Amino acid sequence: MNSKQLPKVLSAQAATLHLFFSISLLGMAWAAETFGIVKLYVFAACLTCSAVVVGIIYAKSLRNVEESSSRNEQTH
Repeated sequence: MNSKQLPKVLSAQAATLHLFFSISLLGMAWAAETFGIVKLYVFAACLTCSAVVVGIIYAKSLRNVEESSSRNEQTH
């Protein structure tokens, strides 16, 4: 990608991000009305905890990948 395309790519990325954010807000408003705000917060807390667990589990493999890539850079 050259520097002339970068503004277009970043604009497209921002537009897509805003579109999905708007859709998620509508979805969360519907879920809050349907299931209740407390259940929605409990669901969000469960998702956050599961993301933390996955991050802890895969942190070791990420460190291994970073170490192997830094070793490769040092040899070249």
